[in-house]
This record gives sequence, C-alpha cells and structure tokens, in this order.
Amino acid sequence: MSRDYTTKLKILSVFAVVSGVIYLVFKYMLPVVAPFIIALIISVLVDRPVTFLENKCHIKRSIGTLVIVIAAMALLCLFVCYGGKILVKQVYDFINKIEEYKLPFNLNMDIKVINEKIVSGVVDNSPGYISGFTMVFTGVAVFIMATVFISGDMSSIRSSVKKNIFGKEIIYLGRRLKTVLGNYLKTELIIMAITCVICCVGLFIMKNPYALLLGIVIGFVDALPILGTGTIFLPWVLVLVFMHRLKQASMIMILYLICYYTRQFLEPKLMGDKFGMSPTVMLITIYAGLKLFGVMGVFTGPVALILIREISDIVIKKLVIEDK
Repeated sequence: MSRDYTTKLKILSVFAVVSGVIYLVFKYMLPVVAPFIIALIISVLVDRPVTFLENKCHIKRSIGTLVIVIAAMALLCLFVCYGGKILVKQVYDFINKIEEYKLPFNLNMDIKVINEKIVSGVVDNSPGYISGFTMVFTGVAVFIMATVFISGDMSSIRSSVKKNIFGKEIIYLGRRLKTVLGNYLKTELIIMAITCVICCVGLFIMKNPYALLLGIVIGFVDALPILGTGTIFLPWVLVLVFMHRLKQASMIMILYLICYYTRQFLEPKLMGDKFGMSPTVMLITIYAGLKLFGVMGVFTGPVALILIREISDIVIKKLVIEDK
C-alpha cells in the first residue's frame, strides 16, 4: 500500500469519525446543554463590562454579571412588550378587516368560523402551552444562574483550558467560531435592521395601516436562511396583479428590489470572505441540518460543518506532521 494512499485513507477516516461525533453531539447532547452553551457565550460577551464594574466599582463579578444580564433582559422585555402591544393591535385590526382583502376569484372566508376554531384550538391546547411556558421559564432561570456562575469562574475556566492537553486546539476553535459566527450574526442583524427600516418606511409612505407589523415580519424573514424578502413580496405582487391594483403592485416590487439589492450590496461588504462558505455549500448545509436536526438544524447545520472542517483540519495536520 503506497504512502499516498495511506494518507488519503487517514484523511477520509478522520473526516468520517469527526462527522459522526459532531452528529451525535448535536443530535443528542446539544438539546441538553444548550442553556449552558448560551450562558458561556453570553459570559464571554459581557466579560469586559463585568470586568470594568469589578475594577472600577469594586462589584463582585457574580453580582455585576447578574445586574448586566437582568438589565439587558428587562430592556428586551420592555421593547417586546411595547412593540408587541402595537403588533397585537395591528394583527387584531387586520383580522377584523380581512374581508376587505378578499380576492376576486371566489376566495370566500368565514371569519367567524375561523375565529371559533382559533379560540377552541387555544383552549384545547392550553395544557401544552402551560407546560411549554414552564419549560421556557425553567430554561431561562437555569440560563441566568449558569451565566452568573460561569462569569464568576471565567478566570479559572480560562486557566483550566490553557492547562488542558487540547488547550491550544480548544482556543483555536473558539477563536475561529467567534470570528466566523460573530461576523455572520453581526452582518445578519445589521441587514435585518436596515431591511425592517426600509420596509416600515416604504409601507408607511404607501399608507399601509400595518407598516410596522409587516416591516418587522419581512425583516425577520429576510434574516432567515433560504427564505428572504421575496418569500413575502413576490406572492404579494402577484395577488395585487390579480386584483388589478397595478400601481400598488409596482410600488411593492420597487420596495422588494430596494431590499434585495441592499442585501446584495451590504452582505459582501460586511461579511467579506470570513465565513468561508459558498452560497451553494451554505444551502446544502442548511438543508442537511433541517433533515438531521429538525427546524433548529437551519441554524446548527452551518455551525456543525464549521466544527467538522476545523477539527478535521487540526487532526489531519497533526497526522501529516507525525508521518514526516
């Protein structure tokens, strides 16, 4: 057996083993440890302000972390409650006026029947909602406590990682994930915010009574992998064309093109080549993640691929050095 063939066999074996381990971790371990992973990420993000409070204000790290996390969650709750109040009002108004938006090809809808079904569905599934709320509340409580504990032990955690036999590899992986995923999330959040503003302003100019609701929904959908603003705008344009509202259809189409080309212009500028994944590979990864891990696989699939690629690269480099 030639040396070249042996090397290739080792590379394939490494890739297969790493892929299998990552699959098992993401499939069975990730749902269990998710609150702690999120807590670790948040602890790293708030490390600088917590250190500032510790050094300048002489506040213990655990208390400083608790204050920052609770303050951030309180601001988020205020924003959600204020925005939610407006959104609920707009959704309620939209449901009450939905008959005004019937299409001209006999699309008849019995609103009372739909409302009754919605109410009965909510009542029938209320035990499930209560159970889900309890799980969410428990998860949030565990997340807050884990964040406080991890932040308090951050220095000892870093020391333990450095002393670990795989310390260099863990630090390298952490930095790579921070760079790649951090850049990706920052890019998507910026583009999502800009898309929301463009849609809200555009729909407000068009005197759409649900400008805020639709603007936020379209911005959120645009941030989701695969979907994009065309998922909402293009069917909307077709419906307006069928209804012979050509002026509105052209305005919505212009709004869609503005959002589309804004993303096309900003994404490469903000992202650069740091993600290291072509759109085709990204699409395949998202689809594979969806099939393997369910809905969350849309987000965890690309992360799994990055881990497989980086870990395999580290192991293969070590094997090549040993062979020499």
